[in-house]
Amino acid sequence: MEAIGHKLFQLGDPEGKGFIVRRDMQKLKDELSMTPEQLEIVFDTLDVEQKGYLTLCQFLEKFKDTAPMNFRNNRWKEHQMFKCSYTEDIQTLLQTIKDTNMIKLSIGHLENICKAASQTEPDSAVSVGRVEAFLRALNMDLIKIVERDRELEEMLQSREIQHQNNMQKLFEELESHFREEQEKTKLEDQRKFRSELTALENELADKEERFRAAVSTRQEFAGQLVAAQQRELAVMAENAKLIETRERLLNDLDAERTKTCRLEEIIERTNAESAADNEKHFKQGFYVAKNLVSLKEEGALEL
Repeated sequence: MEAIGHKLFQLGDPEGKGFIVRRDMQKLKDELSMTPEQLEIVFDTLDVEQKGYLTLCQFLEKFKDTAPMNFRNNRWKEHQMFKCSYTEDIQTLLQTIKDTNMIKLSIGHLENICKAASQTEPDSAVSVGRVEAFLRALNMDLIKIVERDRELEEMLQSREIQHQNNMQKLFEELESHFREEQEKTKLEDQRKFRSELTALENELADKEERFRAAVSTRQEFAGQLVAAQQRELAVMAENAKLIETRERLLNDLDAERTKTCRLEEIIERTNAESAADNEKHFKQGFYVAKNLVSLKEEGALEL
């Protein structure tokens, strides 16, 4: 029974929304071989809380507690008004009552009573009349019951229309609320996206600026490095020139030292010769002076 209930619920809820409403019951018309009116009554029978919808759990719970749905069309169809006259016999009244299909359990007993009454003696016409009167009264009661059933069905239909209108209004309100929430969510997502995009753009611009500054600094450092290398080459060339000049000066200095040594030797030799000449000249002058003094003393020299 539960598997059948699952299958019927899936037929009524092919969208998978998780519940069925009154109009969804009409989708079970072919499966249950029932008229729309019968399906309306089945829905009202299952919807004991009168919520206007049935979930799977409610449907299965009520479906298990409900008798098998093998309904006869005569129970749900529009009943005719019974117009019985006092000329009708008992069999006609009995058949009319049976056609109402309202007293299933007691119809057999009633048939036995009518059969017994029709088989009585002619002098028991009073008993037959009483049975006929009973049948007429019972027929009138059944007519009232049918009328009440019709009124109840009309009331149910009216309530169903009102319920459908309320459900439609509720669905529209829910849809409108959903659209509003969706629009709010969309706007919020767009705002967040724009904010994040702006932040990313600013971050990207900052990174690009820092990258350009780094490239500029690198180029500046490269220029300074090239200039330093050029200065280093110039210094190295100048150092080479200085070294060459130093070597030349050292050579010149050695040559000058050699010349100086030779000059010193010549000077020493010259000084020695000069000293020897001076001493010789001094001795000669002393000798001359001595001779002069001797001549003066002798008076042989005249001034």
